[in-house]
Amino acid sequence: MAKHTDNSASEQTLAIVSRHHQYWLQGDIAGIMSLYHPDIRYFDYLNNIEITRDELADYLSFTLLTPSQVTLQHTDRIRVDGDTAFIQYQYSIKRANNKAYHYRSSEALTVQDGKIIRINEYSSLMRSQEELSSTQKGKIGLDDSRLQILLQDLSDYFEKHQPYLDSRLNLAQVAQATGYTRNQISYALNNGLQKSFYEYVNLSRIEHLLLLLQQDSNRNISDVALQVGFNSSSTFYKFFKQFTGLTPKAYLKNIQA
Repeated sequence: MAKHTDNSASEQTLAIVSRHHQYWLQGDIAGIMSLYHPDIRYFDYLNNIEITRDELADYLSFTLLTPSQVTLQHTDRIRVDGDTAFIQYQYSIKRANNKAYHYRSSEALTVQDGKIIRINEYSSLMRSQEELSSTQKGKIGLDDSRLQILLQDLSDYFEKHQPYLDSRLNLAQVAQATGYTRNQISYALNNGLQKSFYEYVNLSRIEHLLLLLQQDSNRNISDVALQVGFNSSSTFYKFFKQFTGLTPKAYLKNIQA
């Protein structure tokens, strides 16, 4: 009897998750939302954020697949164990600069009372990245006054040259352009601003995006996000909310009122 019950639960889970997947591919936000439990918890571990149910429709509008820009390939069939389903896939995003970014992703979706109550999403960028070293914070040639000078030089460089508009900007490029070492820049940001290089760049992009929206609030915000250098919709959403305290939809509603 227990085995029959487990099989029934697995069959129901597979049916619900398969329908969720089809709605996702079709870009059907209403369909997706209809499958979510009132107490759903959605975790995006790539960006280390939890999206609440009230924010999910807005979040989905920025992360749903666009066939002309995104290709998705499953690397395994949907696997089910009782009330939880597991999906693995790879997807590529083609950005405005015609460069493609490739991600490896997996999701664990848990079903309760016929609805999806939890989603754990894990993604990683499938290309080499400059690794920031956090182990050498000793003899890097920065006392307090020099640290402040570095931060001002960095700010001036970002304001004048806007390197963050390049979606592939990395720490090595900024170090070469400014004449500082990667360790010096990382140390100054961590200790002077309590920010990582990744945060500093993405918040600079948000500042630029907000200036563009002030000039024309009717522009498509997803297009503007691409223009200022974001190569991930979920990363854009995270930093937009972190900087403004609002979701993109709520922010646009305020400035268009």
